[in-house]
Amino acid sequence: MNRKILVMGATGQVGTKLIGELLKYDVSIRALTRNPLQVTQRFNTRVEWVEFDILKPATFHNALKAIDSVFMISRPGDEQADTFAKPLIKYIMDSEVDHIVNLSAMGSSERPDFSIRKVEILLEDSGINFTHLRPNFFMQIFSSGPLGNSIKTQQKIILPAEDAKLSFVHSGDIATVAAKILSNPIDHINKAYTLTGGEAIDHYQVAEHISNAIGRKVEYYSVQSDDMHKMLQSLSIPEDVIQRLLTMYKFVREGYCSPITECINDITGQPPTTFAKFASEQYSAWL
Repeated sequence: MNRKILVMGATGQVGTKLIGELLKYDVSIRALTRNPLQVTQRFNTRVEWVEFDILKPATFHNALKAIDSVFMISRPGDEQADTFAKPLIKYIMDSEVDHIVNLSAMGSSERPDFSIRKVEILLEDSGINFTHLRPNFFMQIFSSGPLGNSIKTQQKIILPAEDAKLSFVHSGDIATVAAKILSNPIDHINKAYTLTGGEAIDHYQVAEHISNAIGRKVEYYSVQSDDMHKMLQSLSIPEDVIQRLLTMYKFVREGYCSPITECINDITGQPPTTFAKFASEQYSAWL
């Protein structure tokens, strides 16, 4: 059956790769963005780009009409994720959607106070078939944003992570899992999968892999949370974002992000991408 699949966050780290993966299947794809006319990927005629804003319920109808499955995304650490998601989930309950793949975060099931766990509960109570994907930290945090820029310009990784290990996961592996499930959800109904890489490494090893990829020495500096706070404030980072990051790295230091699962291999039949491979693929981001 040609399933009609809706992709939220279609221009993001996972969403962009997910569309590429879904094009390998016999499915119809509708991609959502606030500004569809600005999307460069519009050249592919198999992808229908539609305007969508989760804060504007008026955009829900065109996005969701005649859709079978939804790829739904919430930002980890966003304390309003459930508030934003609730009207959308209510709308979906009255639509033709029969399955939602929900991108959550590793450890959400252990923290009922987390907004993204509240989103999971909303889905679980909705009566809609769901699959929760709970990934660990993305490898891509090192090739973009502030961390990527720090590595590129200063050859430094500065984080309050001490020597804690993380089983970083490649966003492309998440997309491969999501596409597999969205295209044929029958074996994944009302299940939750924690997605990790196949190895747990600390940030000294992260720096070593990146150093090997670019042929320049990159160093990791472990700092205290208070020092990290001051540094982020000096960069004019909003306080709520700072607190979200500091909370995440508190869990990192406590070892919550080190476990390894077999979910990626079990679902896709392929082992997770290693950090060394990621670094070799992304080396140009740091030059």
